Amino acid sequence: MGERGKIANKIELLNEAISATAILFGKDHPHHAMVLYNLGAAYGEMGNYLAMKDTLQESVNVYTAKYGPNHAKVGRVLLLLVDALEGLGEYSQQLVTALRAFDIIQNHCGKMHLQTSLARVAVGRAYAKTGEFTKSIQFLQSVLDWQESALGPTHPQLSQTLYHLAFAHGCVGEHHVRKAMLERALDIQKRAFGFKSEKLLDTLLALADVSRSLKILDQQFDYAKAAISAAEEAHGPNHVKCAEACCTLADVYFSNKSFNMAVKTWTRAKTIFEVCLGPSHPRTKHAESSLRLSEQALHSLNAGQESS
Repeated sequence: MGERGKIANKIELLNEAISATAILFGKDHPHHAMVLYNLGAAYGEMGNYLAMKDTLQESVNVYTAKYGPNHAKVGRVLLLLVDALEGLGEYSQQLVTALRAFDIIQNHCGKMHLQTSLARVAVGRAYAKTGEFTKSIQFLQSVLDWQESALGPTHPQLSQTLYHLAFAHGCVGEHHVRKAMLERALDIQKRAFGFKSEKLLDTLLALADVSRSLKILDQQFDYAKAAISAAEEAHGPNHVKCAEACCTLADVYFSNKSFNMAVKTWTRAKTIFEVCLGPSHPRTKHAESSLRLSEQALHSLNAGQESS
């Protein structure tokens, strides 16, 4: 059974557990909320952010009704909900949710706790997604400084902070800074997890993207191919991460005038986005318009060859 099959099996078992807890304890019981949390996480592994969001919100509602809106369990679920909202492109709500999770977790764990630093990273991520890049860099740099001091310069947790900090620097046009940070993150991840770990996936995707910004097409191609392989190995061929890697790979094909391969790759990306994010999602629409552009370029190329 592939990794995607394992996740699908996990989702099936968790849905059975939800039915069981609802019968045994009631839908308003914390046990039910806990299973909902685990199910939401599994939907996230599958790249189904719509189901992830709905399931986690239900978990939040149960915990809030039982313990109140500022309980640690509420903060824990909200922190994961941030990922679903980011995946769906609901960035304003992502920021609101990240700030709420941060306040709850900091109040329970204190300012210098690792869990608080993770919540701070979530806020920094959200600021970048809403265009508040200066705040994002300040938040994330403070986390990185603390992690380097508390955990050491090669601790795996630093790689995630570097990844998000690199994104914020890229948003203000500092692409060389972004690339250097991502390369450091990738080196930390390779040392900690090995060269084929799924934990390298997001960093590979980001390196492909920044290589595109810097017009280093050979590196963009290599990183995109490596990202697709990592995504397929970890999640199967129909995961959102595969689609993201297909987008950057298709850019290389288009730039190299390999329009036939660009059409095939954009088609795959569009199909995955439609299933995982919905037909009206901005990523789906972008893949659709890029596919049309590639089809037009291929048609023009074929027409030119026929006329000659």
